[in-house]
Amino acid sequence: MSKYSHKEIPDTGGGREALWMGPDAFDWDFLVKDGYQRRYAAGSVIYREEDHGECIHYLLEGLVKISMAAPDGTDKILAIHQPGTLFGESAVLDQGCYFATATVIEDAVVCLISSEKLVNLIREHPEISFQMMSNLVQRIRLLAMQVGFLTFLSVPQRLARMVCGLAESFGTPVDDGVLITVRLRHHELAELVSASRVTVTNTLNEFKRLGLIRIQDGRILVMNPDELMRL
Repeated sequence: MSKYSHKEIPDTGGGREALWMGPDAFDWDFLVKDGYQRRYAAGSVIYREEDHGECIHYLLEGLVKISMAAPDGTDKILAIHQPGTLFGESAVLDQGCYFATATVIEDAVVCLISSEKLVNLIREHPEISFQMMSNLVQRIRLLAMQVGFLTFLSVPQRLARMVCGLAESFGTPVDDGVLITVRLRHHELAELVSASRVTVTNTLNEFKRLGLIRIQDGRILVMNPDELMRL
């Protein structure tokens, strides 16, 4: 059996619309041996849109968001990566520039693998290239799903589904519901659902008024996810 084996991952269900990435079905842990590790504090930029792609990144710890900037200065989050996922590989594969910016949400440890080492690994183990193609197809599918998510749903519906996706992917069951363990500020939620921060704040307040959520120490407690999904 190849040491580059597959591993079981949980079905994220409704969280797929939200573009949570991780962990990949393919075990990339071997990359750690061929790369070097770097620590990033929350808020740090790992690479910027239009930087030349010199290495791929494998997330060992923390959370990283991938976002694009609009001309008016607003951002759109395309994905949130959890540990066990690759990002930034497209720029290395086409020898071009990163199409988006990678920013740390929670303190992160990232393994960086140079394009030269990646090419050598692919030559030695061709199955890696097939898995990387599979990963890129998954990204395309998720982006296509998000186009529909943004096109056909109202802001309250998008935010409701986004919060339910967060609860599914990052939630801990508690007495009153599901507590989302990751802290996302209102402007980051706005970037996820393509709305203004003010609109997101007002919509969250309406969810609270309806008894669907509560805010505890800066985290969202989802009290009635089924009702929230029905909005």
